[in-house]
Amino acid sequence: MLAEVWQYLTTPCPSHARRTGHLHETIALEARAKRCRRAWRDHVRACHATILDAVATCDRRRHVMVLGSGPLTDLPIDRLMERFDRIDLVDIVHPLRIVRRFSGDRRVRLHRLDLSGTLAPLVQSNRRAPLPEPSSQLPVLTDRAPDLVISLNLLSQLAILPVRYACRVHKVTETLALPWAQAIVRAHLHALASTPSCVCLITDVRAEYRDRQQRVELSDDLLYGQALPTPARTWPWLVAPRGELRRGESVQHQVWSWPRLPKAELESLLQQPCVTHRVHATVHAAKRHHAAHR
Repeated sequence: MLAEVWQYLTTPCPSHARRTGHLHETIALEARAKRCRRAWRDHVRACHATILDAVATCDRRRHVMVLGSGPLTDLPIDRLMERFDRIDLVDIVHPLRIVRRFSGDRRVRLHRLDLSGTLAPLVQSNRRAPLPEPSSQLPVLTDRAPDLVISLNLLSQLAILPVRYACRVHKVTETLALPWAQAIVRAHLHALASTPSCVCLITDVRAEYRDRQQRVELSDDLLYGQALPTPARTWPWLVAPRGELRRGESVQHQVWSWPRLPKAELESLLQQPCVTHRVHATVHAAKRHHAAHR
């Protein structure tokens, strides 16, 4: 606990990311990853395998940009360093351990950016202001597009804390929060579909909340009804095994991945409306369910 408090006080972080809870969630995620190392092992291996498959499909391997790099638990960073001249790690908060590791490294560069494009205007606005328009552009970090863009367990997480902040501070109703959450998800997908880079997408799409008898109490669509192309690979991710939550509950996510995202199919799906009619439980921060957030 003292270590986490120290991280909170010393980790570089934009002020709006502190207010929206992103720093707290980043520190909590890293702590959970350590506690749940065994339960997450298969998920981490599957992420690494998907990313290395993506690398193998690239015609050029000079520059890779990772969106949602976080604590690097699910990223084979050492393998990427063997294959690319430049690696850009992009996230709203980078754990202090990662900042220290790559300080002064010219090949691995850390960028503290809000990939939803909503946080600063949301925090600076008042209740009467309209909800900010999410960004549908990827960060431009060099004159040329990266050879490979990896969106890593990020898509389902982009809307959670902005929506939670808007509901708590600006008293936004679910009627307004749901289409905004959908817009944030769709904006990121539009950005991935429009880049000339090769794109690797890994995202959790559904969460199951189970009681101590492993009966499913609640199942949530983490993408608010947004359809995706048929995945190249799927696997379960035991985000919170028994013993991690109260009363013996557990949370398992379903993960979909594409080493090379089929952009034309995705663009076609983005022309169709989302079908979900409610905001999922993790956005509401339901008292009985505390899934890990990215």
